Amino acid sequence: MDKDFLTWLQGLNNDHLRLIIFVTEKCNFRCVYCYETFEKGRISDSVISGIKNLLRKRLDELKTLQLSFFGGEPLLHPDVILDLMSFAIFHSRKDQIIQGDITTNGYFMTPDVARNLLEHNVNSFQITVDGTQNWHDRLRPTAGGKPTFQKIVSNIKNLLSFDRDFSLIVRFNIYDENYDSVIEFMETYEFLSDPRVHLHFHPIFGNPHMRLTRSMETLKELARKKGYKIMDIASVCYASLGNNFIIRSDGTIQKCTVALDDPVNTIGHIAEDGTLHLNTELLRKWVFSGNWACPLKAIQQKATA
Repeated sequence: MDKDFLTWLQGLNNDHLRLIIFVTEKCNFRCVYCYETFEKGRISDSVISGIKNLLRKRLDELKTLQLSFFGGEPLLHPDVILDLMSFAIFHSRKDQIIQGDITTNGYFMTPDVARNLLEHNVNSFQITVDGTQNWHDRLRPTAGGKPTFQKIVSNIKNLLSFDRDFSLIVRFNIYDENYDSVIEFMETYEFLSDPRVHLHFHPIFGNPHMRLTRSMETLKELARKKGYKIMDIASVCYASLGNNFIIRSDGTIQKCTVALDDPVNTIGHIAEDGTLHLNTELLRKWVFSGNWACPLKAIQQKATA
């Protein structure tokens, strides 16, 4: 049976649940290509209660629970992450798998923060580095325009110093101008050879003036020659899976972390008692779009046909 079909089919199982949680929609960075508006702040207490009550209702039937922490910058409020992970672990059974992962800019990933996350089953990290210091600091400064490269690289090295089993995705957002800088970074930083590290190359999107015409495969081949592990883009998008939901900081439920302002992306909201009030017609469009790699593209094409 086709592997992609099996992945999509597993997304219909009620014994797995993944929640992608916007801990906050504020950020301490102002990356030049960012598509977020930073209009909403920290996740509200009522939404946190809603997530906990949802877990109370669902945990008994789950084999696996994955809580993915997103933003904005989620480590602006690490207490929210530790609170939700502690709650899930405390209310789970020994035969259940409770996993956490985080997409972070890495600026606040101090040794103490990293240790606390690892101790609370947050065992997968994604941190972006856009090449060597000059290019990274140009593309990913703080909101006040200050450099971020040195602190992020230091925090990555500290994270990798822990003798723990976890995964770290080092993501490179690439366009023609920082392409050579990404190569230089790969040739300079030996920590990329750590077996827990995977490299993820991604073209910058949403900015027509930041085009990538150079070969992505060449970058991957260079990485492989150095013995680095590569994480390719999944052929089945999380948004096409029926048991994956995004919870925004105000309780809005969506399917895609990119098209945040597209009306078709909003499929409901979570109530404080944990009830998911869903527009089932919209949800079906995402799950049964016919394009597992990018259901949003299929939905938009059907809307304009």
